[in-house]
Amino acid sequence: MVRSGKNGDLHLKQIAYYKRTGEYHPTTLSSERSGIRRAAKKFVFKEKKLFYVGKDRKQNRLVVVSEEEKKKVLRECHENGTGIHHGISRTLTLVESSYYWTSVTNDVKQWVWFVCLQIVFIVCLINTKVSVG
Repeated sequence: MVRSGKNGDLHLKQIAYYKRTGEYHPTTLSSERSGIRRAAKKFVFKEKKLFYVGKDRKQNRLVVVSEEEKKKVLRECHENGTGIHHGISRTLTLVESSYYWTSVTNDVKQWVWFVCLQIVFIVCLINTKVSVG
């Protein structure tokens, strides 16, 4: 299983390094090596990009590690072309259909709450100013 949580991105980097070179990343502990080998079976490189294919090897999800790229994906999947924002469930479905990272579920929840709460706050602020004015 691919590790999630705080060290999930490091784990993905270790897997990518192993898949690319056939060797363990310098940060990989001896006790982690078998886990890296097992997890690496669920990933492939295509055109110099790492993809998660899963146990069944039927998925084809681009692995995203950088925070900037995660934000870009979250923004694109949360907002549709007409400016309507999807909820947590739909956003998660859209993200998971094409992308992979270890903290995706938590990141989607936080993104949707953060973005939508800002909008609600602004609308409330505008409504308050309009009714007071």
